[in-house]
Amino acid sequence: MKALWKRIMANRYWPYALYLPAYLLAFWVIERFMPADRVYWPSWIPLDDKIPFRAGFVYFYVMWFPYLVVPGVFWLLNEPETFRRYMLSIALGFTFAVIVCVVFPNCQNMRPDPVPGKGLAPAIVRMLYAADTNTNVLPSVHVIGAAVMAYACAYSPAVRRHGWMLPCVIVLAVMITLSTLFIKQHSALDVITALIVCVPLWFAVYGRRGIPALRDAKRAK
Repeated sequence: MKALWKRIMANRYWPYALYLPAYLLAFWVIERFMPADRVYWPSWIPLDDKIPFRAGFVYFYVMWFPYLVVPGVFWLLNEPETFRRYMLSIALGFTFAVIVCVVFPNCQNMRPDPVPGKGLAPAIVRMLYAADTNTNVLPSVHVIGAAVMAYACAYSPAVRRHGWMLPCVIVLAVMITLSTLFIKQHSALDVITALIVCVPLWFAVYGRRGIPALRDAKRAK
């Protein structure tokens, strides 16, 4: 444990990790302590009515948590610059989402009640609904997080050494994004808004260097 702590302290950017508990606290506050008479704008577009509820996608939805944490810990211990850019992307994207939810209260009213089906997947969806309210959904933090992980992996030397890893990360990011729609945790509008946010976010953190994985592929040709 002492050796692990020394490795963490050797990364001068380790304080960036403190953003995550700060974000969770901020999100918890706006979820629990906003005025009871607060008016929420319902996020919805016609496309939402064409997307069926599929409980099985909840497995991809919950994969978001280790998907963000495990590589982040690896970069904290082994790639300080990748970790810095990754956490900066997280901080910018998540903070923007919190500000939007404070200034522009929003919700979605698409959750099936009761959740249909039996088995593990519907049970997980029910627990998810119970733990997380249907408010503060636009833009989707799940989608922002999935995108910035893909950004960081495109930059990471360790990922770039293994050509198969980045395509796998991108596929998982897409499936996580789709899961937010199929388990009715987010509107398609939440997803579209999050993807729009991720464009300037990319340029803010990585734009001056370009996409390393794509640049290397061009050189290989």
